[in-house]
Amino acid sequence: MKEKLIKTYMDGNLWCAVYDDFINLQESPAGFGKRKLEAIKELLIETDNL
Repeated sequence: MKEKLIKTYMDGNLWCAVYDDFINLQESPAGFGKRKLEAIKELLIETDNL
């Protein structure tokens, strides 16, 4: 299985974490948090990778 890269960026006042194949919030998983690591954790939980 190919590893996916995670990208983070600010979205308003929250960090957003998405995989490098992100299309949009309706089609792709994303995680949000007050800190980068919180956003990454939420993304991994949403995609059952944690």
